[in-house]
Amino acid sequence: MLAGLGGNAAGNVGVGAEGKFEFRYEDGKVKFVSGAMLTYGIGAKAGLVFELDVNKAIELFSHIFRSVEWHKVDSVTLMTFEFYTNITFAKFIAVGKLGEYAFDKAKGFWDWFYNQRKKPKDMSESKKRIRININNAEELKNSPPETLGHLVLTIMETVESDDFDAIIKILVAAESGHEMKWILRNAQDEIKISSESSDSDKGIALEEGIRRVLEFGNRLENYSNYVKRIMEILNDNKIKVS
Repeated sequence: MLAGLGGNAAGNVGVGAEGKFEFRYEDGKVKFVSGAMLTYGIGAKAGLVFELDVNKAIELFSHIFRSVEWHKVDSVTLMTFEFYTNITFAKFIAVGKLGEYAFDKAKGFWDWFYNQRKKPKDMSESKKRIRININNAEELKNSPPETLGHLVLTIMETVESDDFDAIIKILVAAESGHEMKWILRNAQDEIKISSESSDSDKGIALEEGIRRVLEFGNRLENYSNYVKRIMEILNDNKIKVS
């Protein structure tokens, strides 16, 4: 399902010119581009270009995507959305000032994840930071479900006593069943998923994510309470377990 953003501003640059706008990620910065620049590829004088602060961009994207329940937004380019998911993930694992360091740290989640998997001590440290930073409800709210799913996947890489509470805290941040499904689809690494994936692949990813979450930590003492709570969350979001 696509949610296009735009408007009709024909009078701005001449009869028939369609008013459009787009968010881009270029040269390490988020840019808002609008007007005839997009329609005809002409200069900034006939349109509008400005750069967004990282945190402001995160807040804006969160507002845009929540307004359409995290469906694809045509006006946000793929590269910009990848920036959005990477930078929000970085805010949960970075120490100190966010800046470029944090983005570099999380640039290309899968490269980062598979590299961390080779370094158990680094993975453990990342998990500690995640468990601390997920206490920031605003950061969870401003993060896309892809990021929340990646947080769950990272936590499940090793089994520790505090992991159950962390996973539950992330899952309950979902505000709709649609958002919950995308969190779960990204809480597994068997099949890479995106809004462009087939319905079949989305279904496979969802089932695998559910399986991973339900089977996680099954040898820990409080596992039964954990599974009970996970099932409640799934039922609340009308997600069936096959």
